[in-house]
Amino acid sequence: MTERRRFFPARSVQQVPGQTVGLQVRLRPTAAPAAAAAAEVVCTGWLVPWLCAATPELIAVDVLPDGTTEIHGIYYDPETGIDYGGLESSVWVGAPVALDGTGRARPIPGDGFVCTELQINTTYYTAYPGRHFMALAPGGTWQAEWDSATTDPLVAASGHRAIVAGSTLAVAALDTETGDDTIETLTATAYSGATQVAQLVLRTHRIAT
Repeated sequence: MTERRRFFPARSVQQVPGQTVGLQVRLRPTAAPAAAAAAEVVCTGWLVPWLCAATPELIAVDVLPDGTTEIHGIYYDPETGIDYGGLESSVWVGAPVALDGTGRARPIPGDGFVCTELQINTTYYTAYPGRHFMALAPGGTWQAEWDSATTDPLVAASGHRAIVAGSTLAVAALDTETGDDTIETLTATAYSGATQVAQLVLRTHRIAT
């Protein structure tokens, strides 16, 4: 049987029986954690997929005196049956993210190049550049109103409709019949909290007979 041995300290830890040992702890103050910075709200501008697909010879590109870029359609394409003249105007802010073979800006949105204004012909026989558009402002909110609205500010007199859902703005335009020459304007403003970060404009044009 193995002998079990017990070990004891050479001297007692507590020198004076019946007394307690007091410890004093000093805490060094630390700085409060910094509040997380709010994410910057950036607006995409108008997103128009069909516009991005236009071949260079079917659109005109001009740099305006204020430094913005104006792009509009100029030709009817017999091969596709698309009348690019339906895009009456689009205004772009910033430096282009893509250029065509002659050095002109391509109508492609990207970091620092956004479409802030659109004017389209909504007369039923002109489909280009489409009837559905969108803009995003992640982390922000939108306020929008048609100048021709009667009761609901998101619905134009002709039936064009804007849809606001959090940081997303969508527009569903309708084909319009010929009649009086009419332009209806949607103004949409993006906010970060109470601060305006962007304003977009969409004009729909009904051609007179």
